[in-house]
Amino acid sequence: MFAAYSHVDVKEALQRIGPVFKTGLIISHSLHNFLILNLVLGASLFVVHRGDRRTSKIFLAVTAYILVTLFWYGFLTWGGIAEVKEAVTKVFPMHLDRFHVLYPTLWILLFAIILGTVLQQSRQLRPLVLGLLGLQILYQLPHHELIANHNKPSLGAFFAEDQFRAIRDHIGKPPRNTVSPHSDCIR
Repeated sequence: MFAAYSHVDVKEALQRIGPVFKTGLIISHSLHNFLILNLVLGASLFVVHRGDRRTSKIFLAVTAYILVTLFWYGFLTWGGIAEVKEAVTKVFPMHLDRFHVLYPTLWILLFAIILGTVLQQSRQLRPLVLGLLGLQILYQLPHHELIANHNKPSLGAFFAEDQFRAIRDHIGKPPRNTVSPHSDCIR
């Protein structure tokens, strides 16, 4: 009945969780695996016990959201859950697995909560906080789109502008609904 999803067993479902927890998914890498993940794992008890009540609740809620959605992702193609997901998406056409786009923001939020809690405990730790912030920025810098894709072709390089011009000249009309960022050169 619900053949669109390949069902996985529990072991495979659990194996899907690890890589997402460590690095995020391809379209939403959170770059938290170098420093933030270790800080979150190491400082969770500190934040919950030393942070103010509101901050602790936010920290726990964000952490719980990440863990619950990780398990949701891992078990999304597992037996009965896959069938329920398919049935729900037939009634409500939505992507129940798009929660992962929030991961980068959520990991940075946890990082900010940890650094803020450390600063609340002692202003003398400000150099440590600034150092951790600097390390994370240095880690993320090479992954910035402009740096990571510096020597790669741009979107404009993939458009065959000469072919578009030849088609326009052959037909005698400009194309409709062009998606090229260089559409002014087509007209």
